[in-house]
Amino acid sequence: MKFKSEERKRSITKMITCKVGEILISAIICQVIFQQTIITLGLPILLEIVQMSWYYLHERVWLRIQWAKGCESCHYFEYHKKRQDKGLDHD
Repeated sequence: MKFKSEERKRSITKMITCKVGEILISAIICQVIFQQTIITLGLPILLEIVQMSWYYLHERVWLRIQWAKGCESCHYFEYHKKRQDKGLDHD
C-alpha cells in the first residue's frame, strides 16, 4: 500500500481545527473560572496569538543554531562531508 503525501490544504485544515479546539477548551475553562464572556473569548484568542508568535520566533532562532545538527541521516551526507573536509560550512 502506497501512502500519499499530505497536501497543504489538509495540513492547514488540520492546524485550524486543532487551534479552534484549543481555543474552545480554553474558553470553557475560562468561563468556569471567571464567568465573564469577554474574558472567556478574549483570553484564549490572545494566548493563541502570543503562543503562535513565540513558536515561530523560537523555530527561526533554532534554524540558526548549528549545535547538534548532524548529517548522518541526510541523503547528501557524502557531499556535506566533503565540504566539511574542505573547511566549508554546512549548507
